[in-house]
Amino acid sequence: MSLIGKMINWYKCWGLSFLLTFSSNLFCADFSQFIMGQTPDPDKDMEKTYKNVETNTTFLPENAKTVDFSKTDKKSPFISGYDDQLMEKKLDKNTPDVGVTPLGTFNNAENYLEHDMQILLHDIEMKGKKSISLNYYKDTFDYVSKGDVFNKVYRDDPKSYNPGTLQIAYNYFYVKKEYLDCFVGANIGFGYNQGPGVFIYSREVSDVTFRLVTFPTDFSIGFGLRPGKWLKLNLEGGPSAMGLYQSRSDRDAGEYGKRRRQVGFGYYGQGSLKISMSNIFPKYYHSLYYGMNLTKVWLNVLARYHNYSNFQDDIQISGASLGVGFSFESF
Repeated sequence: MSLIGKMINWYKCWGLSFLLTFSSNLFCADFSQFIMGQTPDPDKDMEKTYKNVETNTTFLPENAKTVDFSKTDKKSPFISGYDDQLMEKKLDKNTPDVGVTPLGTFNNAENYLEHDMQILLHDIEMKGKKSISLNYYKDTFDYVSKGDVFNKVYRDDPKSYNPGTLQIAYNYFYVKKEYLDCFVGANIGFGYNQGPGVFIYSREVSDVTFRLVTFPTDFSIGFGLRPGKWLKLNLEGGPSAMGLYQSRSDRDAGEYGKRRRQVGFGYYGQGSLKISMSNIFPKYYHSLYYGMNLTKVWLNVLARYHNYSNFQDDIQISGASLGVGFSFESF
């Protein structure tokens, strides 16, 4: 074969190889196989790949694109709506679906709270060991003196006044039962009287101002009866002393007769009706217990009698008076 014939055959083989190679590249592109130099189109290729697959299959993520959440029951307690709407299904507080009463849905919650509070009040009350009282008495006692000087100076004149007596009382319970308390204690008071000086015979009023301070001091023993949770009746009595401190405005400090001090002795008796503020205001008492360790708070209505004599001056103090106050029991 001549040289020209050989060259023709070589070109034919080379052309056939090129044609087969080019056809193979086109075939690969049809099957979405990327080759060098080809620009990929993922969306188009994915569409070609899965166009014949059922869209309701549970295995392909493409299935999520076809779900219509707008048709979902918006009252379902399991799935919210497509627009993230809140679950509208409400549980019946009286008859819950699960048979359990949800928190905060008790019909008689206040009754439960009140019942528990009453139990707490009773248990705490029985643990109280001492009591401190703050009482006030109106000074309606009788003062008998020579020439009735006391009443002329501190009672009868329009310029005189006596606001009354404040008392602080301390009691310790050595017996504390359900319906009976037994206690010992001590009381100290402070009273004030003021009036103008009066001449005994002419009864003319002078410019001198007299001031008298009283200090009743008691040592008590008593008991309390409790007919119920709301009330208690206390009876007490014992020896007592009355200190008197008098001053006048017409003498200089340190001058003889400027001040006069004396003490009389006697006894006292007292009855008190106590009303339980703890039971009237249990929620307020709850805070007092945890904040101040108080086991009981009482409102006191008081009636007091005392009798004092043997002062340096010829004077006797006796009689009865009414008062009011508060008692605070603690551990």
